[in-house]
Amino acid sequence: MKLFECKHTRFIAFFSFVCAYFYYQSAIYQSKKVPVFSPSGNVMVLEREGVSPNHPESHAGVPQVADAHETLTTNVRILRNTSGNATYDQQQKLQLFTIGRAAERIVDKEGRSNNVSVKMDEEAMTSSASVKVDGEARTSSVSVKVDEEARTSSASVKVDEEARISSASVKVNEEPRTSSASVMVKKPRWEFPVLQPSGGTFLKHLNLSTYDRKDRRFLEVRRKLMIRRAETLRQVCTKRPQLAKSSVLHVVWDTKHNVIWCPLHKVASTSWMVNFLRLAHFNDNNTQLASLRPSLRKKMKFTPKYGAKQDKVYELYPGPEDPLVRTQVFKNSLRALVVRHPFTRIISAYRDKMLKMIPRPTEHRFRELQLDIIAKYRKNNTETSVFPTFPEFVQYIIDSTRDLHTASDWVNKVKCWTPYWAHCNVCASDYNIVLKLETLQKDEKFFITLANMTELKKLKSQEWRHLQDGIPSDNLVHKYFKQLSKFQIKQLHSRYHLDFLLFDYKLNKKLLKNAAPE
Repeated sequence: MKLFECKHTRFIAFFSFVCAYFYYQSAIYQSKKVPVFSPSGNVMVLEREGVSPNHPESHAGVPQVADAHETLTTNVRILRNTSGNATYDQQQKLQLFTIGRAAERIVDKEGRSNNVSVKMDEEAMTSSASVKVDGEARTSSVSVKVDEEARTSSASVKVDEEARISSASVKVNEEPRTSSASVMVKKPRWEFPVLQPSGGTFLKHLNLSTYDRKDRRFLEVRRKLMIRRAETLRQVCTKRPQLAKSSVLHVVWDTKHNVIWCPLHKVASTSWMVNFLRLAHFNDNNTQLASLRPSLRKKMKFTPKYGAKQDKVYELYPGPEDPLVRTQVFKNSLRALVVRHPFTRIISAYRDKMLKMIPRPTEHRFRELQLDIIAKYRKNNTETSVFPTFPEFVQYIIDSTRDLHTASDWVNKVKCWTPYWAHCNVCASDYNIVLKLETLQKDEKFFITLANMTELKKLKSQEWRHLQDGIPSDNLVHKYFKQLSKFQIKQLHSRYHLDFLLFDYKLNKKLLKNAAPE
């Protein structure tokens, strides 16, 4: 009998609890304050007075910014008003979770979605969008950085001119307790400013009075030549305004000497990378070098074995972090590059990348390219070389670059023999110092003196690391080009025609006269 009374009592308690629960749910539903999920599961729609589930504000798609924000605001207010205490039961936690889901799909004017990352309390569920509730249930907040500053406001939603959400703040009730949601905006990528060639304006207005008499005399004479080179750039680029576009450049930012340097493959690039390492006093205190005899130490100091790589130069000479400062530095610096006759550069590239079993850098897989060239272009069965011949290499360049027209085409698809105009974006960077390999000794003296690179002025002679086997590639032009047909020479010239014009190089007619038969 006692057992029956015990079970009867439990049944009545359970039945009462179920009735109370459904009554509670019905009351909330009748008051139209129950959060309902859309079929997509992404957007929470709230039925409230004056708003039906079919209202545009509660459609199953993604709401606009104002609608999403209004829904989120209403949910927070309803939850606060219905709870009335500092303790949240499981149902209320579920409602908090639902509110977080409502904040998940706030979008800007252009329809781009932004996720809001929020935390719930220890006993609640976690999601990509939830709400953190503190111990006394005083605050519900969502906080995300906006443009690298944590900005919150009592305003609803602010959208700037570029349609990026700056902040979204929600008032919980009349008390000064807010629940804010701000959306992370990706920092725009900095772009190099477009500087059309000015014809040497910087050099024309250069004040040389601060230099000593001997240096000033040399600078004044050499400056005239540098201005003529800059004027040639201006004339050629003016006729091609389509080239005046911003492009990503891999340059050395030597802010100490006010220099921007654009390295070009196979044009004294390694020599000048070493110069910049020397200016940075690289390896001066390297203990591994200390044990070597002085002559060997000097020789090994700027070798890859001891970290002297091009990537290290870019690491030592980064651009300013502040975008505005970086732009000003680029505009006000000595912008310099070294060029050479395009044909001698092709020969240098061939000797360095096509006549070695393991050409560097290895990540470019030049050995694989060698084998591909041989497989495609070797028609002479008597040729036994394990390396491509010069005519095979040139034919590969002609064919592989036939459909390349823009700077990005060349930069993205060609390694080591990209034209100067494309690699350094010549018509949009106003290079005021153009050094030529053919006159490098005097050109370097002008540049080093002008930039006051004291450490380099003390050197007796510059290192010529672009030479191979001690023979400049210039002396090999006739040897290599007499292997090409007249058609190949003309086609190769057309690929680099703009470089010929920009830097005032000529096509030697003797090369055509001495060309191999077709």
